Amino acid sequence: MSGVAAAIAAAAGATAAHADGGRPEPFQPGNPAVAGVLSLPSAPAGERMPAVVILPDALGPDGRADAYVLALNAAGLLVLEVHAEAVTEAASMAAQALARDPRVLPGRIGLLGFGAGGRAALLAGDPVAARAALYPGCIGLEAELARQEAAIASPVLLLHGDRDAANPRAACAELVSALSIRARAERAEIAGAGYAWDRPGLGPEGPALLPRPDGAGRIRAAHDPRGHEDSVARVAAWMARALSAAGDAPRVR
Repeated sequence: MSGVAAAIAAAAGATAAHADGGRPEPFQPGNPAVAGVLSLPSAPAGERMPAVVILPDALGPDGRADAYVLALNAAGLLVLEVHAEAVTEAASMAAQALARDPRVLPGRIGLLGFGAGGRAALLAGDPVAARAALYPGCIGLEAELARQEAAIASPVLLLHGDRDAANPRAACAELVSALSIRARAERAEIAGAGYAWDRPGLGPEGPALLPRPDGAGRIRAAHDPRGHEDSVARVAAWMARALSAAGDAPRVR
């Protein structure tokens, strides 16, 4: 069974076994900048859970997060998908708002971001226990982190395609090397994938032109089903382990 299919089957099974699991609910903490949808895994009543905030790309939620939500829920993680346009500002505020939820395990909140959202995940302040940045625009990001004096101490996973002009191998490797000075940072490439390989095609639209995460124009994006399955499985497994114990994140294989 494929990674995405396995995640969907696991989540569906969990929901069937526990009527209170896997249900979405609106998240409206009073600040519209961090409003979104909360998806809850199956868990005993009163049990606190690790949580993940999902940050969208520059144009907002577009279905990219759906398979990740299912896989993260199946791994026992509560998920908040933020419906924000200004994702950089929303990242830290969403994590802080979620930390006040009585169902969330204190100190166990991770960030998962796509494109501009991945960039925001790396630039966000605490409280963040783990950061997964998908194709965040590696060119110039190291310098931006330095300008903002962003001291990242939590584990970092950076995923990018090997055919992504906004995330070339050399720039992403340099970024991870710089992050590794303070944190456990690692990088993995999705073979044959370009930018936003996990963005589902909308009907017959084919490849799309999306804003580059570094703001330098637009970039071609095309769905890669195999890469999508690969990244969902990698991210869910890494995030579950990263949030299971302080400072204990696995190496991506």
